[in-house]
Amino acid sequence: MSHPTNGEIERYTDHYFNRTKRVIGKFGDAQVTYAIFMRRPVVFAPRLALQWLEDTGRDRNTAVEVDKRLLDLGNPAERDAYLALWPTGKMPLLLDQGRPVPESSIIIEHLQQNHAGGGRTLIPHAAAEALDVRLWDRLFDLYVMTPMQALTADLLKPEGDRDPRSVARAREVLSMAYAMIERQLEGRTWVAGDAFSMADCAAAPSLFYAATYLPLPPQQVRLSAYFERLMNHPAVAAVIDQARPYFKFYPGRAGLSRRFFDPTAA
Repeated sequence: MSHPTNGEIERYTDHYFNRTKRVIGKFGDAQVTYAIFMRRPVVFAPRLALQWLEDTGRDRNTAVEVDKRLLDLGNPAERDAYLALWPTGKMPLLLDQGRPVPESSIIIEHLQQNHAGGGRTLIPHAAAEALDVRLWDRLFDLYVMTPMQALTADLLKPEGDRDPRSVARAREVLSMAYAMIERQLEGRTWVAGDAFSMADCAAAPSLFYAATYLPLPPQQVRLSAYFERLMNHPAVAAVIDQARPYFKFYPGRAGLSRRFFDPTAA
């Protein structure tokens, strides 16, 4: 899958950010093309599941073919075709034998039920363990991803329209979430047990971006160690590598570690 050139990136944003671009452009801020990657960081999670599926298939000498397509929402015909598949126009979307499968968590469950095989799972078969995985998938979305997105949204506003109280509240929620995750990780390798799961697919993008606004507290040693395990997981590392061309468009890039983004090389 090829990446768009700098001059093409604006054509790949959705309606929300095309509109945002015009609004911010009115105030003289031209750095809006970050939207291609940051608008939907949840796309990271199913991409991790696909990478995991490909990796496990390779380990078992089983071919897994996934046709990854770069969606050009600036092309009217391509956009209309996408809306015909999924009227909300939101991403991600998996098309499996003509059946549209939307929403990150649903895509991951679909991949496991229909394509994983071989006993490899991102959601445990045992009901109680599966419930724990689904719970932490939701907790990362609600209490890490959501405040992170609020902090990003505030950066997009003209300086005079920014809301310090909302920013403070988002940081408070993140601090609470960090402490909650630290407690959950006691005695665990991964957030919902000993095996990498859908919950960790949700954790990776959430913590990756949240840490650019509120660094992980050094005293929360389990959380910090977990973050390193996430970043070193082969599927996560592969997806981060694929995302590197877009980090220069991320509003919070100043908080990215140099191992992920070198501004002098952008």
